[in-house]
Amino acid sequence: MFLTGGDVNGAINEGTRRGYTREYLRESVVDDPIFERKNTGDNTPAIIHTRIVPGDRTRIIVAPKGGGSETMSGVGMLKPSDGVDRSWILLLRRYKTPAPTYALP
Repeated sequence: MFLTGGDVNGAINEGTRRGYTREYLRESVVDDPIFERKNTGDNTPAIIHTRIVPGDRTRIIVAPKGGGSETMSGVGMLKPSDGVDRSWILLLRRYKTPAPTYALP
């Protein structure tokens, strides 16, 4: 892989843009999720996770997803003294509780 005249994040966002505009995939990412909730129309900016590791190789893994996957998440709070048993109870309770399954616009 050779990148000239740009950066990895820019290349990933351009690939995301092309994939969603040329392949008729559903656009579901919003630019400002708090206030305007305006759909970007091309699923950018992409969610990019990077890790620098030793070596002379580059590996890119792509997972085309919309922005609605986080609606399946949950939050729980534990006290430092709760311990492992309480952690498992919280995890199992969240696992058994149905989550909303709507998609973002």
